[in-house]
Amino acid sequence: MINIKNFEKAWAVILAGGNGTRFWPKSLQRRPKQLAILGTNKKTMLEMTLDRLDSIIPKERRIIVTNEAQMELTKKIAAKSCLHFIPEPVGRNTAAALAIAALEIKYLTHSDNDTVMLSFHADHIIKDSDLFLKSLEESVRVAEENYLTLIGVKPKTPDTGFGYIKAGSKINKENIYESYEVHHFFEKPKKEVAEAYLKEGGYFWNSGLFVWKNNVFLSEIENKLSDTFIKLSHFYEKNRSQKNPFSQKNFIELYKNLENISVDHAIFEKSKKIAMTTTNMNWMDVGSWDALAKAFPRDDNGNVTSGNHFLFETKNCVIDAGDKFVATIGLEDLIVVTVDNSVLVCHKDKAQEVKRVVEFLKENGKTEFL
Repeated sequence: MINIKNFEKAWAVILAGGNGTRFWPKSLQRRPKQLAILGTNKKTMLEMTLDRLDSIIPKERRIIVTNEAQMELTKKIAAKSCLHFIPEPVGRNTAAALAIAALEIKYLTHSDNDTVMLSFHADHIIKDSDLFLKSLEESVRVAEENYLTLIGVKPKTPDTGFGYIKAGSKINKENIYESYEVHHFFEKPKKEVAEAYLKEGGYFWNSGLFVWKNNVFLSEIENKLSDTFIKLSHFYEKNRSQKNPFSQKNFIELYKNLENISVDHAIFEKSKKIAMTTTNMNWMDVGSWDALAKAFPRDDNGNVTSGNHFLFETKNCVIDAGDKFVATIGLEDLIVVTVDNSVLVCHKDKAQEVKRVVEFLKENGKTEFL
């Protein structure tokens, strides 16, 4: 059992601004994957992300950062589960999104004390709620030692779709186990490299789940991403208390000119105080259609299906029929998706290339399919 008191100073930040181009046509600019229902789920991925926090963080201490164009639908889905929303006029990657969330927490708490930020992505699937909460609790304890703390997931397969973290020295502290200083970060590897990581041990998937004291993170932003810190801090000092501050022209122009960089490259790879809490939880970053085959139950022939369908001699496929009826005969290792006026047929090995469809539609002005 976790101790709820460990989360009394915690705020949750949910990053929900991605476009999910590799999930076209289910994921669109107006309705990205985190606002869509995927696989056999009954709720959107954003709703499930918020539900996981119900036992530890109330809606009053939750902030969703999302794209301005998606704000209306995001609020419609999440308003009962979250009180605070930040609209980004343009995507500037995770460093900017987390920096403004940290300043928002400081503003809302009227303090620069030991408030803790827990950062989540809205498009993850986590099935082991007990291990998830336990990992967060351990991470909060590590973060109290002024570490920027990441959660590393013990790899079950040599997956090439995730970044990896190599564990360094173990952090020896009462009540903390399987927590380490970070030795090194690695980008998404080739298959043979991922296999070597798995065989050697000591390598973990980078889950993108972060925990830190808010003032410690702001200090790191100030030191390592000073231009972003100065611009956003100035905005908060001069404009945050005004009505609809994030809709003001000066904020929109300011945000467009922030550095476009991930928090991994801007902070983690440069900081001297990075730690990792490790876990065996069943976690999945669902980034493309082929990932559904790993994240959801399959039938006896290895198919993941939703909607009305008829399958004959069909194996290892992903079928999302939407509001249509889809029949397949003699197919193997394919993705078939129908949504409104769009159909996708793709080999699972080419699932990462679905984003090329979105690029084509944008370049040719076919906005009705976006």
